[in-house]
Amino acid sequence: MDKKTYIKKLSNGIKCLFISTGNDGLIQIDVNIRTGMYHEDNDTLGLSHFLEHLNGYFLSKKYQDGRQMEEKLNYYGTFSNAFTTDYLTSYWIKGQKKNFDIYLDIISNSFNEFHLDKTLFKQEKNAVIEELQSLKSEKWNKADEKISKILYPKHIESKSLEDEIKNVKRASINNILKLRQKYYKAHNTLIVVTGDFNINSMWKMIRDSKFSKIVASEENPIPFPLLKYDYKGPRLVYTKIGNTDSTRLQFIYKTHFDAFSNKKYALDLLNSCLCHDFDARLYKILRMDKGLIYSISSDISLDNQDSDMGEYELSVEISFKNVEDVIKYVAIELKKLTEKMITKKEMTKCKNIFLTKKLDMSLTQDFEKYAGFYANSVMWKGKVIKFEDEFKKYDKVTREDIINLAKELFDKDNVLIAYSGEKKMTKKIEKLSLDRFTW
Repeated sequence: MDKKTYIKKLSNGIKCLFISTGNDGLIQIDVNIRTGMYHEDNDTLGLSHFLEHLNGYFLSKKYQDGRQMEEKLNYYGTFSNAFTTDYLTSYWIKGQKKNFDIYLDIISNSFNEFHLDKTLFKQEKNAVIEELQSLKSEKWNKADEKISKILYPKHIESKSLEDEIKNVKRASINNILKLRQKYYKAHNTLIVVTGDFNINSMWKMIRDSKFSKIVASEENPIPFPLLKYDYKGPRLVYTKIGNTDSTRLQFIYKTHFDAFSNKKYALDLLNSCLCHDFDARLYKILRMDKGLIYSISSDISLDNQDSDMGEYELSVEISFKNVEDVIKYVAIELKKLTEKMITKKEMTKCKNIFLTKKLDMSLTQDFEKYAGFYANSVMWKGKVIKFEDEFKKYDKVTREDIINLAKELFDKDNVLIAYSGEKKMTKKIEKLSLDRFTW
């Protein structure tokens, strides 16, 4: 399942991760920089996203024409893209092994001698704005932004899409270049090569590329902003959303541990116990027994750096007439998990889900999965965490671990209940609903 990996470092401080996938004739190179939305402030809001769009053209002092670059990449049959997240910006090229020297020349030049085309700048500014406008018009966006302001006050996460749109509209070329200069440092960068290669010849190619020409930067760590806010529940929040026949109901719990905590594995298993399939607890009661829902969604969002940014969310879209009953039964099921251990049968079933995922992973040659997973551990922990070791941690989770996590997680101080739609509950029913979560 796991691939052979090598970690090396250029003399200027750039780390390099090599992931060998065998003799398949395919290869991919990624540039990963530890910077993203969470490094922004009021003046730079949205600029990481904007810069990511520009990165995806791979322009440099050597290659200055965006249209010509598109033609060049298409001629060689490559796949390429860029993305940015809370703490990470990445861009990559994937294609045939025989053309790797071309991909390396393009991407190393674009990182070392970045070129910003004025026409492209205007074009991509409009593209970013259109993308943000589309997100802003999504059905539940108003409710999501309200929740973020409650959970993350004074944090960049609390900013609205309208705030971001306004700032992108104001952005100048100089703003983009200043942001890039601040964060695109040698010691803040990881190069990842995934695919079919000989490590000795590949390492020589990287050393001889423009990546080695980048000026070494001081090893001062890039600061990562922390939330510095301790949410206290329970709270119930309503957002009026017009022109909809449904009500979205969310149960959001703050987790207070990060993505590298061993509690993550217990949470994954607990989540499977609640809503993985029709045999899971919430599906059984809400759909199979009571017929109140079509489906239930869950989301585990754990931060790499800040334990206070983590969330566990359950959500449903239902008829307004079912809201009160769904709240009641969810509260009952979550409380049960804090009072009595899950059965041995449930535990075995939940662990088998992750065993199947392990077997599925052993058959994949998905470069993005390997590059993303291994790179994440190297960037945040300085070493490769293997898939095999990751899955072993699920097997070590006990039923006692799950009940202890449930007691810690499903505490009234951690919960935010949010519902959105055209209709609002009476204050009496809102109070009764909130009281159900104050055990």
